Amino acid sequence: MNGLRRRLSYANVTATVALLIAVAGGTTAIAGGSKAPKNSVVTRSIKPGNVTAKDLTTIVNRSATGVVTDPGPGDGNYTAGSLEVACPAGFRAISGGGTTSGSKSALQLSTRVGEGWRVVVGTDNNSAPIAVTVSCLIDRAGKPVTGS
Repeated sequence: MNGLRRRLSYANVTATVALLIAVAGGTTAIAGGSKAPKNSVVTRSIKPGNVTAKDLTTIVNRSATGVVTDPGPGDGNYTAGSLEVACPAGFRAISGGGTTSGSKSALQLSTRVGEGWRVVVGTDNNSAPIAVTVSCLIDRAGKPVTGS
């Protein structure tokens, strides 16, 4: 205890108090200082349950199905076919995918194209089903949009 009192000086106490005020003052300024811009919504003005994720954004899923037909089934040459689904106007593609089934059928490509999704399927069978789905997000905030 005597060693602590010998090192405790006016300068050490002042420096420690100044450090505490500087740290606490910065935190206080961050926590309570700034005001929201005019016509904006702040957290304390929203009551629990008033705003949901659906109010903030709208996601629409679009799907399509088709068939890829091979003119020479079983010859070892795969015939490719593609199917594309576009988002409605004012929406942008955020994800998508596709499927096929059956023997000698393969999903070759699944990619975003513009504001839609394209799937390419290859088959060496008589025919192969092809399905594509795209999830679209509304580009701008506003009233929720219903889509199919």
